[in-house]
Amino acid sequence: MTEKAGKNLEKDPEVVQKASRRRFTAEYKRRIALEAEQCVQPGEIGALLLARIRRSNTRVLRGLAW
Repeated sequence: MTEKAGKNLEKDPEVVQKASRRRFTAEYKRRIALEAEQCVQPGEIGALLLARIRRSNTRVLRGLAW
């Protein structure tokens, strides 16, 4: 319950809580930076990051499977 202007208000059950930001470890960031340093062709860094995002999303979606 929340207080606003002296009135007690119930939380709306339809409102979704705000998602928390993901936090990445220094080791994870270091690995990404090392992989990015290996990229020499134009567009390789973008492809590297896109592949990482897709892998991450696949793992999340697997966890949501019914």
